[in-house]
Amino acid sequence: MKPKILVVDDEPEAVELVEFNLKQSGYAVTTAADGAEALKKARAQIPDLIVLDVMLPEMDGFEICKTLRLDPATARVPILMLTAKAAEIDRVLGLELGADDYLTKPFSPRELLLRIKKILARGATCESMQAYEREARRLYRRYWFVTHGLLTIARHPRTRRMIINLLMRHPAVFRAMMGGAMRMMVSAV
Repeated sequence: MKPKILVVDDEPEAVELVEFNLKQSGYAVTTAADGAEALKKARAQIPDLIVLDVMLPEMDGFEICKTLRLDPATARVPILMLTAKAAEIDRVLGLELGADDYLTKPFSPRELLLRIKKILARGATCESMQAYEREARRLYRRYWFVTHGLLTIARHPRTRRMIINLLMRHPAVFRAMMGGAMRMMVSAV
């Protein structure tokens, strides 16, 4: 599935240039010409990334960025500010309000594509780390159940005798059970 990118800019030439290069690179592109339209489109269909101009009619890019960060549905969407405002104070303000990157106009389309690629890769890495952590927690719960659950069951004398008899008759069961528990512990680390 193609990553979805929302391009927000009121200059048709800039939108056309960015849209063309993004589509050529395999991205699905949606555009918006002002702040209200950008917020509406971002909330209707959550994009994978937003390319946002600062100088927009009605609502500027800083305000849009702040609003998107306060909305739980769009708070984690990466934002790349692409603007003619090159002053240090503007870059710092954009980054402090939650932009993930800041690129000034005029810009190189190759640099823009590279920055977008890097931002999206960082997001994918975070998602894979979260999946890894979920799997490690699941494996730890299984390990805990195997070790502690078996000890709890084995406290009853009759059950203990049954387990000992089973394990004496079928030592492979014991080795498999303990080996599986150890493998789960090692793979969770």
